[in-house]
Amino acid sequence: MGVTQLISPFYRQLDPKTFRSQFESGQIAWIPTPFAADIPQIMEVEPKSPDDHFASKFQIRNMKESDFRKKQKLPIKLLHLGETEELVVARSKLRPCILLKAGQLSFPDLTQALKQAGKGHLVTGCP
Repeated sequence: MGVTQLISPFYRQLDPKTFRSQFESGQIAWIPTPFAADIPQIMEVEPKSPDDHFASKFQIRNMKESDFRKKQKLPIKLLHLGETEELVVARSKLRPCILLKAGQLSFPDLTQALKQAGKGHLVTGCP
């Protein structure tokens, strides 16, 4: 017995105007999936001069113990990196993925605690 005999209709045409912005359970989407490296790689970027805010030189290297610690770096305009942040480099590939819908992801006790702590904006859930 095939799956199309158990689930009818198995295939359903999605609205071509909204299928990219309104996802549905069972929908197939192309998702960038990174390859996990044994040793994470860091991209060091440097501006051409202290007055320049655009990266002109970069180097990719393996992560060191001294990374992700406070250090003085010249800022690169569009990156907005904090003092303890690094650029991590990863190879990735687009792969097909089936979207699954989790049930209700709202927890009343957690919601109440977040609101009482003034963190109500952190409450998220899937209907």
